[in-house]
Amino acid sequence: MQKPHGQKNDNGAAGIHSAWMEAAAFDWRDATPLGNGTLGALHFGGLAHDRILFNHERYYAGAVTQPLPDISDSLPEVRRLLDEGDFTKANDLYRHRWSAWGYETDSAHYLPGPVLNWRQVIPGAFRSYRRGVDFASGVSTIDWLLEGQTFRRTGFTSMADGCFVFQPCEKGTAPEEALVWFCPQDLSESLDHHNQALKLQIHQETTFGVHGMTSVFHGPEAASCAVILHWGDLEAAQVDAHTVKLKPRAGCRLLVSMLVNPSVDDMRREVERLAGLFPQSDLQVRHEVIHRERYNRCVLSLDVEDQDLSNDELLLKAYRGDVPDALLARLANFGRYLLIASASTGTLPPNLQGIWNGNHQPPWWCVFFFNENLQMALWPALPGGLPECVTGFFDLLEDRMDDFRTNAKNMFGCRGILPPLYMSPECGLKKNPQAHVQYWTGSSAWLAQVFFDYWLHTGDREFLSNRAIPFLREAAAFYQDFLVEGADGILRNYPGNSPENAPLGHFDVNGEPARICVDATMDVALVRELFGNLVAALRLVEGDASTDLRRFEAILKKLPAYRVNEDGAMAEWIDARQKDNYHHRHLSHLYPLFPGSEIHAGSGALFDACRIAVEKRLVVGLADQTGWSLAHMAHIYSRLGKPGRALESLQLMCRSIVGVNLFTAHNDLRDMGITMDFRKGPRPVVQT
Repeated sequence: MQKPHGQKNDNGAAGIHSAWMEAAAFDWRDATPLGNGTLGALHFGGLAHDRILFNHERYYAGAVTQPLPDISDSLPEVRRLLDEGDFTKANDLYRHRWSAWGYETDSAHYLPGPVLNWRQVIPGAFRSYRRGVDFASGVSTIDWLLEGQTFRRTGFTSMADGCFVFQPCEKGTAPEEALVWFCPQDLSESLDHHNQALKLQIHQETTFGVHGMTSVFHGPEAASCAVILHWGDLEAAQVDAHTVKLKPRAGCRLLVSMLVNPSVDDMRREVERLAGLFPQSDLQVRHEVIHRERYNRCVLSLDVEDQDLSNDELLLKAYRGDVPDALLARLANFGRYLLIASASTGTLPPNLQGIWNGNHQPPWWCVFFFNENLQMALWPALPGGLPECVTGFFDLLEDRMDDFRTNAKNMFGCRGILPPLYMSPECGLKKNPQAHVQYWTGSSAWLAQVFFDYWLHTGDREFLSNRAIPFLREAAAFYQDFLVEGADGILRNYPGNSPENAPLGHFDVNGEPARICVDATMDVALVRELFGNLVAALRLVEGDASTDLRRFEAILKKLPAYRVNEDGAMAEWIDARQKDNYHHRHLSHLYPLFPGSEIHAGSGALFDACRIAVEKRLVVGLADQTGWSLAHMAHIYSRLGKPGRALESLQLMCRSIVGVNLFTAHNDLRDMGITMDFRKGPRPVVQT
């Protein structure tokens, strides 16, 4: 029988509610992830030399921001070119306008924090090594046998006390001494976007006290952070500028905190806070009470074979072609664990890598992408009873509303809001000159879906009135100005983009796909969903007497119907001048089927057209897929009532992109031809 979630079996495993590995991590991408939403930690688990890489949700640097030029007077020209069929010129017009203004910007990128090092003598050959994390408790454990003794080392990032608690000698005889120090993350992980090595200058200053030390790291790009280590009453002696020698005891613990761009007073107060926490004996209990309660709100428990095997063994079975159900179940629970560890009340939402990063310049800056990546990260939250994992998403958007209004006004001369395709925390302006980024206008409607979903799942009327409806209204104001009514009375939505595809045969001046488009099916679906949700919300809060209801309902009636193309497939563009390009992994035009819910099994011809659209996309080979697209396709097949194809998508994912610690990569880890080949340095990109 399946053990209750979090309850360990006789061999120390917690079945599908834990992940465990049979070797220490060689690379940060294989380390054990821990986190409390603000502080992240990656535990490597070496016995003689253990490392813990820290991340902080706010540790970003490198932003280059200028005032956004007002080029909205170009909108009529872009539309004229599109009306005349000159997609090539229209595709490049806004980019040329930005270039003429000298508009050159960059988003901040997410930086790795410092590494805590613990070095001790291991007096003999170990046996039965295992490291892992219990999803229900959020505690990392390393066990090994040596000379008849069982040894254990644990760590957790406290949900209650906002620090990392490291217990290097929880079980077994403590070493006579151990060396402890902080250092920068491996500088070989410093690569630019062309995989060229960056020369980073990181200056470290360490201050020692009787019971702890503080290391401050300056750089790169004017960023600084501090890590504070408190070891209590252990006997300590300074060895060199950054290293201390400790005399550990069985059961001893070390507390670590990380601050971003701290003042001297910030560091002093944090040292005092850790000193006050240290004598308290219930740190782990207080942490587990919070973490366990969240994890247990919605639990997947299956009575499946192989659930007590290591990740290594399960992945080997998957690699051979027989993906164990235990691996799929463990991955589902691991995803829930990662969300709990990377987002909470008062924190930022998960970035592209959750909260974990070892790259000094990570791919795509490790920021927030609004064309599905962030939404996908949050999908498990509300159905899984984790509303606190979404609140930071709302906070982030509401903090940047003025930037979004500037985008709407300066790009297209519209009221309301227009979030960019992606952004870092400090700025919400549009920055990227690529056409599919400049012309994408679906962001606010898609983000509004999360606001409305929060109301549907929580029933929070105050949230609906004070946060959801105001955001939906601002999003609607943009489309009220942006949509163009044709002579036939139908509203047209252009310019736009169907992420990240382009109509067949449309190219820019450089021979690249011209991604600008007219009436993308996804754009129309997003607008229909937005106004439909807004009408429902207003009717609930303000009643049928709301003066806006009739205006919004009139917009809904004027939106174009979806088009079924000559193959019987849902067309990606409603404007028939744009021919479907089946050779692309994205299925943006199936938004009404998933992640929207407008089209379903009872929708008749449109549901069948979605099925045919998916079949047509099977011309895309496995080598063109990504881990992201395989996960997305599993959802699409599920909505189409094809569980076998959904399972196949997940099995391909397990064989190609899942690492030993269960982190997922953007693409194939081993160059085996499943998914595209894209890597940052020697390894593909981590993407949760």
